[in-house]
Amino acid sequence: MTEQVASNASCSNKYEAKRKRKWLPEWKKTFPFAEFDAETGMMFCKSCRGFPSLAKGNHLFVAAKVNPSRTPMACVLQKMPENVREKMTKLFNIAYFVAKEEAPFTMFPSLVDLHHKNGLDLGDT
Repeated sequence: MTEQVASNASCSNKYEAKRKRKWLPEWKKTFPFAEFDAETGMMFCKSCRGFPSLAKGNHLFVAAKVNPSRTPMACVLQKMPENVREKMTKLFNIAYFVAKEEAPFTMFPSLVDLHHKNGLDLGDT
């Protein structure tokens, strides 16, 4: 079984090495937050560049109908004091974890309590 996995990884690496990628101008309509840097030949997310501390190096693009930096949530987060934004980011991370693990959302308060117990400052949430 391990040999099969190694073989698949090898094939994938070969494919990626010879794969030619290029920016397609029509992507601008589908991904209005995407930009292309002609000098480097790379595309990037305007929102990720605008908020590098929140992007955490994630360069994946997700189909969206609006620019993520102009959503109501993003606008509110931009106006929030830094200390409140940090706490909200931690709470969103906990909520994301619950959703990603397909756990019941009723776990959220217990996970917040656990983070409090471990010394994470989330304020009065």
